[in-house]
Amino acid sequence: MWKFLTSIVTGGLGSIFGGYLDYRNVKSRIEGDVLQRYMEAEVETNRQKLMMNKLFMERWETRWIIPGFAFITMAHYGAVVLDSIFLFDWNVAALPGPIAEWEGQIILSFFVVVPAKDLISAYLNRGLVQSVVTNVKKVFNRKR
Repeated sequence: MWKFLTSIVTGGLGSIFGGYLDYRNVKSRIEGDVLQRYMEAEVETNRQKLMMNKLFMERWETRWIIPGFAFITMAHYGAVVLDSIFLFDWNVAALPGPIAEWEGQIILSFFVVVPAKDLISAYLNRGLVQSVVTNVKKVFNRKR
């Protein structure tokens, strides 16, 4: 009788514990696969960014866009502001119609849009990056 009861208890516990270990094993594999795919996607994204940057910066036209438009625009805007604030006798002329709008958009993109995009993306990705780093550490600590 006791032998029968102990076999039921140990067999039941063994199957429950074995099922739990199988569950943990499958869960760990899935987490590892997801993490591996995420890291592969990040590497591919960075490779594509590098390729696009190289493609555009190899052409002389694109290398001169920033110095040709943005720096000149910022210099003109700075001269207008300094002339207005300190009342210099520079008499900086305003740019005509659509060029003045472009100047405003260029300055807005350099000093507002790009920093705001970087801040928002850093804020949104902080939890994701932290969880990926934590999972990578777990994976590497298990292999030791």
